[in-house]
Amino acid sequence: MPTNISELIQNVKKRLLSLPEVEIVTGLSKPTIYRHIQKSTFPAPLKISTRRVGWLAEDIDGWLASLQRTN
Repeated sequence: MPTNISELIQNVKKRLLSLPEVEIVTGLSKPTIYRHIQKSTFPAPLKISTRRVGWLAEDIDGWLASLQRTN
């Protein structure tokens, strides 16, 4: 159990996001996400099991932050 707010934030950043969560957070559709992955312009998912993948929340946060820097 986290003892302070910075520990809690670190734990949230290490959380894995499912595809539906990534779609909500980014506003992108599944085909668009995978198209960006193929072009290496979006973080690749981590393989969780044979039929599941997930994205590190911190990777998605970093991708969103990089968009803000370019605008």
